Amino acid sequence: MAEADLELEAASGGHVQALRPGTHQNVAYTDTAGTIGTALERGIVEIVCTSAAYVKVGANPTATTSDMYVPANMVKCHRVNEGDKVSALQVSDGGTLHVTQMN
Repeated sequence: MAEADLELEAASGGHVQALRPGTHQNVAYTDTAGTIGTALERGIVEIVCTSAAYVKVGANPTATTSDMYVPANMVKCHRVNEGDKVSALQVSDGGTLHVTQMN
């Protein structure tokens, strides 16, 4: 079984996916979108914004107010394609976008 396919037994008797943190990137955002600099590998990423933000994932993203809303300090997991990047734009206060590739 591949490492990425390992599952753990949850306390409730269900299964949870066991992934290991890989490469981490961060970038500041304000009323100007911030976008991570290095393209991602295909798979799962964890996205955290230190203030409420609008987030966009794609090959060449620039977040706008019509993109996905992410509350401050909430971990969001997303499937990404090879070459995708993540961009964030503040709702009202600047912050830092954290993106961690999960392996």
